[in-house]
Amino acid sequence: RAVREGLLEVEIDEREILVLHYYEGQTVEEMSEILNVPQGTVKSRLFEARKGLREKLFRKGFDV
Repeated sequence: RAVREGLLEVEIDEREILVLHYYEGQTVEEMSEILNVPQGTVKSRLFEARKGLREKLFRKGFDV
């Protein structure tokens, strides 16, 4: 529940990459093809998206 709430608060492109990876099970290579960006870009976006979600959850009082 907390993660779903947090996903609603992150930027749309962060939400997109998190959903592709964690909910749809896409690999970095697959996401690279879907989003038409280099794999390195996918990795950095995923890193930043995780960080953003973690911060949102922490601010809501969840221990992450």
